[in-house]
Amino acid sequence: MKRARWRARAVLDKSVPVELGEVGRLTYFGRYAAVPARSVIEAGDERRIEVKAPGATARSTEVRWDRTNERLLVGVWCGKPPQRLDLPLKFPLPELAWFASFHLPGYAGEAARVSVEHGLINIRVPPTRSTQPLTAVVDHRGALPTPGDYSGPAPSFLDVQAA
Repeated sequence: MKRARWRARAVLDKSVPVELGEVGRLTYFGRYAAVPARSVIEAGDERRIEVKAPGATARSTEVRWDRTNERLLVGVWCGKPPQRLDLPLKFPLPELAWFASFHLPGYAGEAARVSVEHGLINIRVPPTRSTQPLTAVVDHRGALPTPGDYSGPAPSFLDVQAA
């Protein structure tokens, strides 16, 4: 009876923690992994990422935030992720089945919420600051804008040429 409750609890726990720091292991093994189908959706202020990695479980999924490059790395290991890699590596070598990397400037990757269900990894990343781009009201006589002139959405390339 205790074993059945433990299994039920393990099945219900679908969240994955986002780890900070060393991303070299995921990057190295990611070179040999398959690239999963993924979609990035902007929902309000936050960015929602869906990664379709068949066979992914909360136990086999590793998510890391690279603060320096503002990248979120997602890896799905064949089995449990290795705790540490001692050199020289011993057989069987750890194998990364799926790997995806997302460049997210202006978002707080360390505060991302990650859940895994039936091979679908859902990631919700909140913004760190206002991600609205700044635009300048340009005087057509060639005068430089002042800081008070910045407002609204950014003009597109075509809007700048038309002016």
